[in-house]
Amino acid sequence: MARHGGGAIAADTTAGGTGSSTPSASAGASNGGAPFTSGDAATPAAPAASACCEGTGPVDAAGGVAGSVKGVAAEAEDVLHLGASTNLSMAGEGKSSRGGTATDAGGQTARSSGAISLNGSGTPASPPAAAGAAKGLSPLQRLGLTLVMPLLMLWCVAAFGIAWMLTFTIVPSYVLAQRLYWACPFIPHIWRRLGPVAGTAARLGFEASHCINVLTRLLTLPLRPHLPSFYILGFPKCGTTSLAEHLKSHPGLSATAGLPYHEALSKESHYFQGAYGRDCASSAALYRGCFPTVVTRWWHEVVLRAPAWVCFDACPVNACTPHAAERIRAITPHAKIIVMMRDPVPGVFSAEIMMRDMGVPLEWTLTEAVADNDPRFAGIPKDVAALWAQLASLPADAPLPEPLPEALYHSLGATLQCGMYAELLEPYLARFPRDSFMFVNFNDFVSNTEGTVRKVLDFVGLDSRSYVHKPLPPAMKNNYGSRKMHPTVKAALTRLYAEPNRRLAALIGRPDLGWSGMGADAV
Repeated sequence: MARHGGGAIAADTTAGGTGSSTPSASAGASNGGAPFTSGDAATPAAPAASACCEGTGPVDAAGGVAGSVKGVAAEAEDVLHLGASTNLSMAGEGKSSRGGTATDAGGQTARSSGAISLNGSGTPASPPAAAGAAKGLSPLQRLGLTLVMPLLMLWCVAAFGIAWMLTFTIVPSYVLAQRLYWACPFIPHIWRRLGPVAGTAARLGFEASHCINVLTRLLTLPLRPHLPSFYILGFPKCGTTSLAEHLKSHPGLSATAGLPYHEALSKESHYFQGAYGRDCASSAALYRGCFPTVVTRWWHEVVLRAPAWVCFDACPVNACTPHAAERIRAITPHAKIIVMMRDPVPGVFSAEIMMRDMGVPLEWTLTEAVADNDPRFAGIPKDVAALWAQLASLPADAPLPEPLPEALYHSLGATLQCGMYAELLEPYLARFPRDSFMFVNFNDFVSNTEGTVRKVLDFVGLDSRSYVHKPLPPAMKNNYGSRKMHPTVKAALTRLYAEPNRRLAALIGRPDLGWSGMGADAV
């Protein structure tokens, strides 16, 4: 469970089951893991993605204090073509340039101006066949990287040392922490829950380590040419963290370059939700800074002898905030999308338990009785609907709305909105080819965890035979204790989600979901 600072409303618990020893052991998992390949989607034109972000940050291009994050992105943009010039790219990875283009490993180019390539049916054109498989470095590239590796490692060590020194000036740590807390306002509540002494110590340690991590990434931007080959999208408590933890054990996979000791911040960037600032959520250069360096790729492919290496972003909030779809498409137009889905009725209750266990003061609860005509469960509130409509129409280079994080993590209406899967998936289905999607039902993931993980690996173009399945620790599960959803709340949520659940089933061609309001409850 994403409990200490990295989880969101959509962060999740472990699947709970160990699964069978073979990928084909469960027919349910086979259905849940099958890529969705049918149907058409309208493809509206989208605004251009910004090549750099607005606003200031603690480091400039030379690594000094009180410089501009925008300066770092602009300075690194040309150097980041190291990945293109040395072919250090994986299939499905977008290469963004100042001219507003994104190029995948196969040389296919997509304009970030919003024009989406269409096939004859009006659906976004599928990427070339080569874009679906992960490609490793050639023998010559491996040799070249090995020869220059001492210099690259020295660069990384020097950047780490400079980041340490800058962190002790306090200013960068404060600035970066405030930006992260804006995007993830639930984190400070964790410190308060620990008490004044332990909470202060934990907060100072977290902010210092976060600052060192971010500054090191900014100072090594030219060594970070990689963008995610695929994304794991999720909804309230549907297993994204568990799936990511299993995938990270594959020798050819890495998640984000966040805090390595944190189960959530080591796999989810929160970049498109403003972790670098509400006006720094669209730059391809800064987004590359969220992922590992070429040293990591060299380690996996040369030392660990993985045939190929790719990275991924498993930030679940990307599914809940519709503005992220266009920004993801603009930066990584050929990425694949893994969508983790869970019946929203138990999902939103699990989200409440997680938030309360982190110390977030919620003004609502699903454990108490409600009237049949309670207006809170009659539909999505107008203010929340208006905010999500604003997100859906937000230009790709525009600052994020100021009230977004507080609404997302504190409002009952926003929590309920995150369960409207069909509505929230439409921006992605309109921008990515249908064969870029794989939909995984939480129930199937629980019943056959290993089989589902292997299907995901096959889908993203990696050898599933290299994966060794190990059960996750019980600590990742929610601790419900005696807390239970009240039957009247369950009935109200079942009514609320009945029609949206049926619409989702029709949208993805899965009438067998078995969710609330569809003939069977999955609570």
